[in-house]
Amino acid sequence: MQELKICETILIKSIEVEGHNAVQLPTMGPRRTYKPLSSAKSWYEYFKDLNGTDSIEFVKPDFTPRDSNPNSVAVCNMLKLASDSVSTVLTALAALELTIPDLSQRDRLTIHVLGGTARELMILRLNEEFLHLLPNLRLVTVGYIGPDTLSETGKGQLLPSECCQYCKAAGRKRQVFLRKRLYHECDEASLFPEFPPDLIMACNSGHADEETESWRPTLERILAKDIPAVFTTFTEQEAIDEQTVFGRMGAHFVQTCEKNRWHGLVPKIENFGARYEVFYYNHYTYIVKGKK
Repeated sequence: MQELKICETILIKSIEVEGHNAVQLPTMGPRRTYKPLSSAKSWYEYFKDLNGTDSIEFVKPDFTPRDSNPNSVAVCNMLKLASDSVSTVLTALAALELTIPDLSQRDRLTIHVLGGTARELMILRLNEEFLHLLPNLRLVTVGYIGPDTLSETGKGQLLPSECCQYCKAAGRKRQVFLRKRLYHECDEASLFPEFPPDLIMACNSGHADEETESWRPTLERILAKDIPAVFTTFTEQEAIDEQTVFGRMGAHFVQTCEKNRWHGLVPKIENFGARYEVFYYNHYTYIVKGKK
């Protein structure tokens, strides 16, 4: 509970300073050589070897504070909050590494994210991590699609997304489009030719628990497109239930349910009557691609 209180204090400070409640700590600039995300075996190694933040010196490899100094404790919890923010990007990158053999040579990538909630749109700048961690990448396009998306860009319209000075000087770009509708309601004749996805992603969707009927046509479309799709859940049981749904639909599993190395590190607590359950953002993951 003390850890949650410290995280909450940092979030309040983030709102006061940045105007939003997400701690964002992107890498300072693009890598010159490709180093797979899979080479980092933990969040500690990501922040130390790929992200390069100096703050990691206040943290031990098991991601606990280096010592009892209040600064070390605060920095450790700040990095945990930063992990929550970049978790989705790294989860997507891990899925891309697993499903695209020549990923390091790609100069363009497009990802369809089923969601587009206010939280996801708050951390758009972290999409630049794709450019920073994939040196050959010149353009990354991320589409946010779902009924909770705050607005919609018209056909062919893209939201301007500022890049860091290094990417800008190299002519590298990131762009975003929005669709305020269910995935299966999008005009297939325009969405897929215009923005053909390399990966489809749905984070903590709960499609096996809530609005299961409305999800069914979307799941069918995902399988019909035969494109890798990564799903995340808060708990292992949710992932098992969702796998069961896909199994009945004849899905091919590229990766079955497993704990996500890149899940957020800030614990969330749910009160279920007399018991409490702790879970994490993007805690478990699995990947489907087409049908058997």
